Amino acid sequence: MLRKVWRLLTCRINGENLGVFAIANAVIAFVSDLLKPIGRFVLPLLTGSILILLVFVVWGRKLLSPVTMRDIVKPVKRLAWKVAGDGMLFFGIATAFLAVTYLGQQIVGAVRSTDKDQGLFASVIPGVNGLQRSLLGIDARLGEVSAKLDNAKRERSDDPRKELANLGVPWSSDNFLRAVQDGDERLVRLFLDGGMRVDTAESQGRPLPVMLALNEGNPGEMLDLLVGAGLDVNHAFPLHAGPGPHETTLLGRAIEKGNRPLVEALIRHGADQNRKIVTFGMMGLPRETYALASAIHWEQLEIAALMLDAGADVSTGDYAAYREVNDLLARPNARLDRAALERLRQQTAPPQAAREQVDSDLRLVEVERALSAVAMESLRALPGSSQKRRLDQRYDELQRERARLRAALGRAPQ
Repeated sequence: MLRKVWRLLTCRINGENLGVFAIANAVIAFVSDLLKPIGRFVLPLLTGSILILLVFVVWGRKLLSPVTMRDIVKPVKRLAWKVAGDGMLFFGIATAFLAVTYLGQQIVGAVRSTDKDQGLFASVIPGVNGLQRSLLGIDARLGEVSAKLDNAKRERSDDPRKELANLGVPWSSDNFLRAVQDGDERLVRLFLDGGMRVDTAESQGRPLPVMLALNEGNPGEMLDLLVGAGLDVNHAFPLHAGPGPHETTLLGRAIEKGNRPLVEALIRHGADQNRKIVTFGMMGLPRETYALASAIHWEQLEIAALMLDAGADVSTGDYAAYREVNDLLARPNARLDRAALERLRQQTAPPQAAREQVDSDLRLVEVERALSAVAMESLRALPGSSQKRRLDQRYDELQRERARLRAALGRAPQ
């Protein structure tokens, strides 16, 4: 019976339907994501879309039960069939768009968002972020808060917490970290004098490294203030973003955000450039690396050069920075400054003896990738064709090279 439903669906698929339905659902997904700060609409819409899709499928099965497959042909004449087919097509596309948007909010948005309720599109597209803030009146609300602070009581108190209350700022770790992000030294000093713990403070699940890295106005001065109050610049902070709990550091997060003034200040205060840190790879998944290698991974080449000038150890992680440089050079990315990458490659290169082994290891990774690609292409080639013979020959060559490299590296043959 489902074959009949699928047949009806394919009969209703055409350029006009697909275009209109895709545009309508793209707008619905975009707007529902844009409105995330005032309500979580994506998940209810996704649930509703799935339920309605199931209703149309059940109805379609009932309509088609008396007929045979040969009766279901283009163009569909019966109005009820058209409605059932278009309903399945529309809510099928809706389910796909809303599912991608919801997953993006949970994975990509959770890692890259500067606000927990920002949504997927606003977290990855700066222009959408500005649009969201303007449409929802966030800027207006921030202006109201600023006006309240300007018009707050002028009375002074020896109690920092009472003074914060006089300024209209409730005592909370969220307000403390927002002051850190905004660069408000007066408020941060009052919070610190009142006993705020910087190592456990969180703003919507985001600890100090995340919020300080978002400070683009005076991160160095803010760090000086925090260190003066006893902050350990090498402290590992728990971070609840992406799958599973993990930790972040001030230096690691500053590198990810490309906050060079903060990196300079951290180095000045003795941040350990050579310790193992956690950063994020594909789909926001955490991966262990080292600070210098992370700077290159995130394409923060000026920060990497700064760290090298400050004495970062290129040998950490079995020359992880050198490996990251080679990985970037292998990508056909026009945005990268390849001259700067070549300089970093020379600066991070191992001594000759170690370099031969590292280069062999890097080449082995390339060969194994090439083997997978050639194998897939060979499966698609016609048996007995010249292309098939050429690919098989190339596969054998790569197999021999892999065996040679593994032997040189002292690894067991595969």
